[in-house]
Parts: sequence; structure tokens; C-alpha cells
Amino acid sequence: MGKIDDQFDAAKSQYPEPPDNVVGELALRIGGAVIPLIGLVNSVRDYYSQKAVQQRLNALTEAVNDKVNATNSDVDAIKAMLDSGQFAEGIRLAIEETWRTTDAEKVKRFGAILGNLLAAIGNSDSPQDAAEFIRTVSQLSDRDIQVLDLLCSNSVHLLASYPNLHDPNPFSDAWSTAVRMADEAKLARDDFYSSCKRLEGFGLAIELPRNPSRLSPGDYSFRPTRRGEKLYFLLKDGPSKP
Repeated sequence: MGKIDDQFDAAKSQYPEPPDNVVGELALRIGGAVIPLIGLVNSVRDYYSQKAVQQRLNALTEAVNDKVNATNSDVDAIKAMLDSGQFAEGIRLAIEETWRTTDAEKVKRFGAILGNLLAAIGNSDSPQDAAEFIRTVSQLSDRDIQVLDLLCSNSVHLLASYPNLHDPNPFSDAWSTAVRMADEAKLARDDFYSSCKRLEGFGLAIELPRNPSRLSPGDYSFRPTRRGEKLYFLLKDGPSKP
């Protein structure tokens, strides 16, 4: 497809480059010693420089294009969606979060969400989900994303087999595999559970009712939600199928 620079340029104009100079002298005073923070000031200045911001925004744009161009997308439908403004909030939020972060992987995730949703126009997934998912991903750590990947890769076949999700037992039965995968990934058990609970707070996972016959004392079990499954696919190969 063609570039979507016009949409990005319009949104970028809302976030002008900050001033080049930082007013005031920053220094730490520890035990009578004065430690200038000029290195930190220069680092912040470089981070907000026009060149650095442009590089991050270019990476975002390329990530979007990579996902869209990897599919046989309806170019006219994509152009119509962009022109309609229905996708504008997601684009603006992605640009704002890209402007804030130095995490290149996070920028790629923003691009994957936008690109995969654009490529899915006409499917069951809604382009209006872009802003919601970008807002969520901006607050998730790499470990949170790793745990979401683990939970979904372990349970996605069960989500398809048990669409009403009323029976927790199949997921409880599969939980030992998730724990083994977490151990193999060198995730401390407490850190693993912590990320599961964080994902639950974003509506991406849910803790299962405790079943003593399937869990050891002190253990917990979780499964991804439909929303977690959707984000899992958006960050990978495209939207989940209905």
C-alpha cells in the first residue's frame, strides 16, 4: 500500500519539538559535594531532539507498513478508513507514546497493532480498538508481554475449544505446562504471578477459581481473556479469527 504519511504528519504537528535549552543548572549535593547533571541534561536534550523523535516516528511508520504490506489488504478500504477519521485516535496516541518512549520494541508493538488492525478491515476486529490497545501496551513491561505470550500460547487452543469459557477445569489442567514454560524462561515464580495479576488488571487475563486437586498449596492459575487473546494476535501475525 502507499505511505500514510499525511495522517502521521497531521498528528505529529500536535507534538512540536521541545525547546533546545534546559533552563537552570541541575546538580546533586551529596555530603558537601556538588555533582553536575549536565550529562543527564544532554541525554534528555538528545532524546527530545528533532532527529531522535523523527527516527522513532519513522520506525513506527515502517512497523505499520510492514504489517499491512505483508497481507493482501484492500488498499481502497484502508484509504477510506484513514480518511474517515475512525482510526485517527489510535494514530495520534501511537505517535504520542512513541514520542515519549526510548524502547524500540514498544514502538514496534504500536506499529504492529496499527498495521494489523488496518490489514483486518472487513473482519470482525474493529479499528477503533487501536487506541485502547496502544494505551494498554504503553503501560506493559517486557515481562508482562512475555507472560501474555506464554499464557496465550499455552491456552489459545482451549479458547477455541471452549468458547463459553464457563468451565475452568481445562485451563487448570493445562496450567502445569504454563508453569513449566515460565520456569524454562527463568521467570521467578513470584514475578510470573505478579505479571499475571498485572495482565488481569488490564483485562487481558483472569485468575481461575482455585481447585485444590489441580494446584499445590500456594499456587495460582490464570488464563487469557478474549481481549488478551486479541492483543496476542495483534502483536504477532494479525487479528484473531472469529
